Amino acid sequence: MRRSLLSIAILALSSWVAASPIEEVRELDADARVSLSNVRGTVKVVAADIGEARIGGDLADDAKLEISGDAQHLTVKVIYPEQSGWFGGATQANGDTRLEVELPATVTLDVAVVSADVELDGLRGSVVEVDSVSGNISTRELRPQRLELASVSGDMTLQGSSPDSRIETVSGELRLRGELSGELRVGSVSGDVELDSSAALSSLDIEVVSGDLRLKHAIAPNARVRVESLSGDVRLHWPTATSADLEIQTFSGDIESSVGEVEREEYGPGAKLQTRLGSGSARVRIETFSGNAELILE
Repeated sequence: MRRSLLSIAILALSSWVAASPIEEVRELDADARVSLSNVRGTVKVVAADIGEARIGGDLADDAKLEISGDAQHLTVKVIYPEQSGWFGGATQANGDTRLEVELPATVTLDVAVVSADVELDGLRGSVVEVDSVSGNISTRELRPQRLELASVSGDMTLQGSSPDSRIETVSGELRLRGELSGELRVGSVSGDVELDSSAALSSLDIEVVSGDLRLKHAIAPNARVRVESLSGDVRLHWPTATSADLEIQTFSGDIESSVGEVEREEYGPGAKLQTRLGSGSARVRIETFSGNAELILE
C-alpha cells in the first residue's frame, strides 16, 4: 500500500483529543494490530469492509484520547487525570468514555479495560484478546484464529467460533454459544459456566471451584475432555451418537445418567460411572468433589 511520507509521519505521531464527541480516522492495513484501552464506560468494536480505523464516541470530562502508531500497529488509549491525595495514583474524571471503533475484520485486536463494558462484533483476524477487571464482555459473530478473554468479576457472553479459545474469570458468569470447535479452555473460581455449542470440540479443559457447569456440545472423534469442579454441579448434554471412553466421579455428591451403571459407595457418599459410548474414540474425564453430576444423551 502506497502512502506519502507526510501521512506516515502524521500517523506515527501521538494525537491528543480533549474534546467530545470523538471523530477520528486513521489509515489501517487489513492485517494490522490494534490496541484499545479505556478505564470505564464502554468499548464497542465492529468489523467493517474498510481500509481504515474509524474512531467515534464521547470522551468523559477531563479525559484525553491518545492515538499513536501507524497503519500496521495502531494504539488508542483513553487517558484520565490522576487524583492527588493520600492514596494518589488513582484516576478521576467526570463521567464515562464511550469508544465506538470500526475496523477491518481481519485485524489482530487487544482490548484492556477496568470497569468499561466491551462489545465485539464480526472480527475474524488471527487473535482477539480482551482483559477486564469488572466490565462485562460480549461478542457477536466472532471468528478469530485464537480468542483470549479474561475478567475478574465481569460477566462474559460469547457468540461465535474459534479453533483455539481460552476463557478465564474469577466470579463472573460465563455464557459461551455458537460454533465453538477445536480447543476450548475455561477457568472459573465462583462464576457459573454455560456452554452451548453446535460444533464438535476436539479438546475441552474446564476447571471451576464453586460455580455450576451446564455443558451442551458435541465431542469430536479422538477428542480429550477434562472437567474438574470442587463444589459446583455438572450437567452434561451430549448427542446420542457421542463416541467416548467416559468416566464420571464425585466424592460426596451423586451421579445421574441415562446410560451406563452408576456405582455408589456402600458406606458414605460418593459415586462413579465408567462406560463406553459408541466406539469410545474420545477420552472424557469428569470430576466433582462435592457437587452432583448429570449426563443426558439426546
